[in-house]
Amino acid sequence: AFELSGNTGLRINHFLQTGQGDIEQILKESHFFINSMEMLDFIKWLKQYNDKFDRKINLYGFDIQSNIDLVEDILKFYQQTDKSAEKLAATLLKTLADNNMNSYWDYPPALQDSVRKMIYVLEEKHSLNKKDYRLKACYIEYEYLAKRIEVLSNQLTMNNSGYGQALLMRDSCNAHLIKWIKDFEGENSKIILFAHNGHLGKSLSFYPRVRTLSTQGFYEYTPQELITGYYLNEIFNDKYYFIGTQFGSGFFMGFDPENDYTLSKLEVTNPELNSF
Repeated sequence: AFELSGNTGLRINHFLQTGQGDIEQILKESHFFINSMEMLDFIKWLKQYNDKFDRKINLYGFDIQSNIDLVEDILKFYQQTDKSAEKLAATLLKTLADNNMNSYWDYPPALQDSVRKMIYVLEEKHSLNKKDYRLKACYIEYEYLAKRIEVLSNQLTMNNSGYGQALLMRDSCNAHLIKWIKDFEGENSKIILFAHNGHLGKSLSFYPRVRTLSTQGFYEYTPQELITGYYLNEIFNDKYYFIGTQFGSGFFMGFDPENDYTLSKLEVTNPELNSF
């Protein structure tokens, strides 16, 4: 499971298990750091592995930050199962697309209310029509759709909750999405997570202070209760094992905090004495 959109993960996994879909196009429509030759080669290798062995590997995304394709896939499900829900999902898709899904906090209150009501109705329909939907689609697609609706609801709430609260909610929701993946795959399943140390570590995390210097340096510290790894440690106890990685020299591509967070080539320099 990668730190990538939960919905992108479901699309990639559908390709892995069935061979259906254009994997290069899926990656192009995902977040920029997933759209790489390394990721494409890795997924193709996984596909070859699954074709050879009975015990299949599944790939998931556990980040509740999603693209508009999440709502597109909700609409596709209802096109097969429920015409009334299809109309509602189409209206929801148009509303979010017209108003930029990822800028939900800019929506006027009336528009926020209408979006929430549409999501609530879809949640109700999905619960009430469980048997019918499973017959028309299948058990897995039904469960995936329930999770898609939940992730969409959580993301829009997160985007409208302010920077600090959004960080807290994102990490908490990500941890519970990881728990769902583990439970969905079964008691004997194992899950390997790939993500930033700052999300998965059990102790402390830090986030950049936006273009601001403090007496502690360029970073402000947040309590361990705010990060995904804290919640995972609470959920799984000693079954959760964390390996952190870092490097001491060289360069990497990242958002430069001293240049309006533009994507830049950043060099790792010798740390100052007594620094973090």
